[in-house]
Amino acid sequence: MVTIAIDTPAGRLRLMAMPEWTGDRVLLRRAHVQADAGLGPNSLGLAGLRHLARPVME
Repeated sequence: MVTIAIDTPAGRLRLMAMPEWTGDRVLLRRAHVQADAGLGPNSLGLAGLRHLARPVME
């Protein structure tokens, strides 16, 4: 199990998951994303989440 804290302009996100490596891919099983105070529902939106994921996927 890993926990990653991601600071965004709107606040901090915490991602918890069980990573599995298969070749050059990482699968996050049992993933859970939680926001600290300040981030409400849809604060980042889909475009904001994609922006956060893009550097990790490269």
